[in-house]
Amino acid sequence: MIQQLILKLVTFLFTRKGIILMIGLLAVVFAASLWNRFIQSDENWFGEQAYWLLHEGVVKLKSMPLVNNASIKIHLFYKLFIYIGSGLIWIFGFNIWPLKVFTFLTFIAFLFVFKKYIRSTKIDDHFTHWLLPVLFIVTTPLLLEQVIIFRPDVLLMLMGFCSFYFLQKYLKSDNVKDAFIAGLFAGTSFLVHLNGNVFAITGFIYLLTYKKYKGLLRFSVAAFITGILYLHNLLSIEALQGALYEFQHIPNQSTDFSSNVLVNRLLAIFTEHQRFFWSSRVMSTSIFMILSLLFFFKSINRKVPGLLRFFLIQIIILNLFGGYVAERFLIYHLPYMAIIIALAVTQIINDQRKYLALTFLLVLVFQISAIVSSFKMVFRNNYNHSKVHHEVISHIPQGSRVLAPWNFIYNEIGNYQILSEKNIEYYNYQKVDSVELKTIINKLNVDYIIASDLILGLTQVDFDSVKVKGLFNYSPIYTESNYAVLKKN
Repeated sequence: MIQQLILKLVTFLFTRKGIILMIGLLAVVFAASLWNRFIQSDENWFGEQAYWLLHEGVVKLKSMPLVNNASIKIHLFYKLFIYIGSGLIWIFGFNIWPLKVFTFLTFIAFLFVFKKYIRSTKIDDHFTHWLLPVLFIVTTPLLLEQVIIFRPDVLLMLMGFCSFYFLQKYLKSDNVKDAFIAGLFAGTSFLVHLNGNVFAITGFIYLLTYKKYKGLLRFSVAAFITGILYLHNLLSIEALQGALYEFQHIPNQSTDFSSNVLVNRLLAIFTEHQRFFWSSRVMSTSIFMILSLLFFFKSINRKVPGLLRFFLIQIIILNLFGGYVAERFLIYHLPYMAIIIALAVTQIINDQRKYLALTFLLVLVFQISAIVSSFKMVFRNNYNHSKVHHEVISHIPQGSRVLAPWNFIYNEIGNYQILSEKNIEYYNYQKVDSVELKTIINKLNVDYIIASDLILGLTQVDFDSVKVKGLFNYSPIYTESNYAVLKKN
């Protein structure tokens, strides 16, 4: 009796009305979370690079003079993505919202292509509604966070899926033009993010497994002529040396150039599971997918053999040739995972699989709790940053050198020489003591410090004490609940 009720509940949830209801509720909460949306750390990284490219013609991070040569020139950067950011800043000014909206519109474009793929391949016949796989995409907490952050991952998901979409068209029509277009998307994705090489390699191997040599040639040529554009500013010996140095000294990462690099990359395959179970932000979606493949592999392979083959190849290639194992790169896999899960859910309902329905319902409950936790984090960190930051920094004369939380660059970078707290974080990649902190501040030679939990969380110094007594030879001139402005004596 209970199993029958659970099956009816699952059946209702995944009907057209149930799906629209769940997505609608999620959309309402998501829209509410946009009010005073917080600035994620990477948005400072990419936003500042785009700002200086626009204003000085060189990609740099003036806020980070103690990190490599970032304040002078950066050779390795996500070219197309940073150029897009510069264009948005040129049109709208250096405000975070045009950059965030660009990522969101990129996701809308992805949904359009995703729908087109499902309709064109007739997978829709197996679903209650084409929104069923979309449901499993948008209920992944990682995606809910990344879709409104100025990072290249959502754009890369779009590029990679477009490449796959045209590869599928080519396999159906044998029109080499489609293979060429797929290659263009794969090569362009490399300009968006260095991880874009994954789509070019995956597409190459994918066509090779089908022995489609004409299409393989067109795909490879297109990917090469677009991807090679990345090297346009790396043609001198000096630039190549600078790029190699940056690659070997990426903050908070270690790049292995030893003789065992090949062995280490192959051994990294055994760490790939960490990406899928990194945190609750991706865990439920991964469990859904594993259960789907475990119980319905033959059925799924019969319905979408090309998609499953591409997906499995991409998992391996991302591990071998991607930057490192990180959950945010799971976004590239989400379209394929969602279709696999949707096919499994549809079959559970059609076959009246009561116990599997119960299992999926329990995972869905866990997914909902992860979504709630994600939104709690967002609402907790949201605040009117432009208003608060302007009020705090207005107590400092314009043009001063200021050590501040990095997100103060938005709306204020043209008025002050803002130096990021990342100079402290990247000093030795652990909490610095008071002696080390004094050394860093002396090297930065700042006139003012905007102290906060964010900065002092990187040190062994107590924030409440700083608000009263100051820090070294810096005295407080203004304090509020979250910030203290300190002036050099």
